[in-house]
Amino acid sequence: MLGFNGGLIGGLPTDRDTSTSPSVPGVWTLPEQRNAKLALQWPIAGLKLLDAYPSASAAYSLRLLTNAYTGDLVTVRRASDDTTDGFTQSQIDDGSLASFCAGTDGFVTTWHDQSGNGNNATQPTPANQPQIVSTGVVNTVNGKPCISWDSSGNDNLIMATRRADVVSVFEVLQIVFDITGNAVNFILGDSTNYNYHSGNGTWLSPGDASAAVRNGSNRLNNVLTDLTITTRTGNQVLISMIHSGTAAVSDLTRDRNGGGRSIKGNMQELILYSSSQSGNVAGINADINLHYSIY
Repeated sequence: MLGFNGGLIGGLPTDRDTSTSPSVPGVWTLPEQRNAKLALQWPIAGLKLLDAYPSASAAYSLRLLTNAYTGDLVTVRRASDDTTDGFTQSQIDDGSLASFCAGTDGFVTTWHDQSGNGNNATQPTPANQPQIVSTGVVNTVNGKPCISWDSSGNDNLIMATRRADVVSVFEVLQIVFDITGNAVNFILGDSTNYNYHSGNGTWLSPGDASAAVRNGSNRLNNVLTDLTITTRTGNQVLISMIHSGTAAVSDLTRDRNGGGRSIKGNMQELILYSSSQSGNVAGINADINLHYSIY
């Protein structure tokens, strides 16, 4: 519960809880907080996504996903002198990042993992770093900051630890185009084995070469969707997938095994779980949409 002093007591929310008001005046349970927030009745400083739905294996965003995380969201290199600095959500939003890159471009060297696992996604090579600031202006999609991959096919952020156990994926993305011309909504890479993407509907990993991302618990903008035939080029989308087994992920977003399946596009959030979030997908999607206003 959350008492008058802001202290949390009680269990985690479940999708069966629907109350949006405190059962005891001034004291909110975690389910009540979550549902009130999703109903636009809870303060911005309240419960965050990973507080309500914990145990992510990796979580990258340009907003704060959990009150437990106190570090930078991104580390940025400014092009004018190659100086790097880290930025929190408030520093991204209040103009500090733009001021740091005044008159020049800014590129992401590290997208910090907020899951608590320290699985930061990094890129030491300047030519391969995706962009977050263009001539002193922070890149945005739908009014929210984003990280932009260009059409070179080289932009990439590599996770510190390859996750071969990914089951659930939630991603906020805007594709400008896939450089191979395929109709895709997302690309995540695995530098050791395969890639999964929606150009041909496959999500490949060792021993799972025939698995396809289709319907089931997979959604586009919170609607059950066959991702193999969906094209949303130019639109901001929320993709949520529950895999039938497990898949490997290590790269955001370049295909390091050939095939040219890289993107020119913008990413704002990526959350990976090593467990099925099928029972939580509606709640997670609602939290993401509350922030990004995608659908």
